[in-house]
Order: sequence, then C-alpha cells, then structure tokens
Amino acid sequence: MNNCSKNEFISLFTDYINNRLNIYFEYKNYKKNGVDKNISNNIFNDVLKNKAEKYYIFYNELIEWNRKINLTSITDPKDFIEKHVIDSLMLLKLLKQNYNININKDFKDGINIIDYKDNETEDNKIKLMDIGSGGGFPGIMLKIFNPEIDLISVESIQKKCNFQKYIAGKFNFKNFDCINRNIYELKELPLVNAITTRAAFNLKELIKLIDKIKLNNANKNLPVDLFFFLTKYSEALTIEKQEFNDKILYIDKFLMYKNNYNNNKDTNNEFKLIANFKIKYIN
Repeated sequence: MNNCSKNEFISLFTDYINNRLNIYFEYKNYKKNGVDKNISNNIFNDVLKNKAEKYYIFYNELIEWNRKINLTSITDPKDFIEKHVIDSLMLLKLLKQNYNININKDFKDGINIIDYKDNETEDNKIKLMDIGSGGGFPGIMLKIFNPEIDLISVESIQKKCNFQKYIAGKFNFKNFDCINRNIYELKELPLVNAITTRAAFNLKELIKLIDKIKLNNANKNLPVDLFFFLTKYSEALTIEKQEFNDKILYIDKFLMYKNNYNNNKDTNNEFKLIANFKIKYIN
C-alpha cells in the first residue's frame, strides 16, 4: 500500500478541491432563527475535511480490495484524488444546473456549499444511474460527496459490484443499489432521470448503448439526461449526428476542464469534457 497518512491525504484533497472546483463551492448565506448568517472559512474547511476523511476510508478499502480483484490501476493517493475523485466530481458542475443539489443534511446549521434550494421537489431530485461503474467511478464518488443523490450502479462483474455494496454498507448509503447485470440484459432500466458512464465504453459502444437501452423516466414528458465523459468535442458531435430508431437526442451543454494529470505531454489531449445530452422516445 502506498505510504500516505490521513493528514497528508486530507491536505491533498482540500488543495485539489480548492484549486479545481473552488468556483462552484460558493459561500452561501443561510438563515438561523430568522437571522442571516455567513458561512465562515472554518466551517467550509470543516466540511471539506469531513468529506476528505470519507474518501480516505474509501481509498484504503479500494487498495485493500485491489490486492484480490482488479478494481483500478491507479493506486497512488495523489493520482487517485486527481484522476478518480476530482474527475468524477466535475460532473457536479453540470448536475447543479439541472437538479436540486442539497447536502445540508450532512452538516450543522443547515449549511449548504453546493447550492441552496428552499423548496426541493421530487421531480427535480437526482436519480442517477452509473453504467459500467467498476470500482464506483463516478457514481460512488458523487454519492460520498452528496449522499442525497439517488444512485443506481450497473456493473456486470460481480466482484466489483460486491465492492460497491460493501462501501455502501460502510457509509450507510440510502437510496443506493448495485445491479450485477450487463446493461443489455436489462429489459427495462430502473426509474431514473439521469444516466452517466465514464471510461467504460468507447465511442462506437456509446452509440450502441444509446440505441439499445430502454429508457424509464418518472416524467415521460421530460427527456433523460445523459452525461458522458469524453476526450474530444468531435465525439459529442458524432453522437448527436446519429439516427436512432425510437429516440431523439441532442446536445444540451458541455463542461470542458483542464486535464492536469496529462502533464501537457499531448497538447491535443490537454482538456477533457463531459457532454450533457437530452434523450427521449419519439412520440
């Protein structure tokens, strides 16, 4: 196991969060007993420390399980934070624009560092499915940071699914399930409003996935969100140009971000992107 103390891990994590995601962790005003309060830096740092400790627990479990089953080739703690945690959490930047994200149940005084919604509605709650999730990327990473996300993980390898269920038990996850099936074996998908996948499919396989999956959305009048981690803008355009027999699909928005761990060796692959597609059945 890589030699990394808990304090070193927490320091690495908070540095990455502040450097890579800081503009989305806004200091919010909140009311306590009818009086406006400001979130202090100390409280904000306590929140991040709380999260970092959970990722440290996950990291240690990942390394331990990785000795017996192939969960990841990324075992260095710094690489784990950058390539797995931060990369996965980039999806929050898109999710916060589409859904109510409220993590104040984790912390005292109703503090909320992602977004504040006074009236969260069931229709706007994230019900996310992560296909080909492996060791839990990005789904488990998102669930640790925001336990209020409803998460269904679909993983065809039983040992990897067992690991996710073990982690879910360790963190006492609510509204979580890992389905140990190949996605194409599911006659109908679980009831979700958002679907993501990261590093499990190449471009050709993503197009096949879109064509074959059976959508199941709580609100049939609204499209399902697809969030795909891609390497090139052209890949998103290729997907959008495809014709599907029973579905229509279009690009809704992009998130492009610096691929820091690339070390700029390949300038053509300096940035990564997450493409948000909308998809629904043809009426």
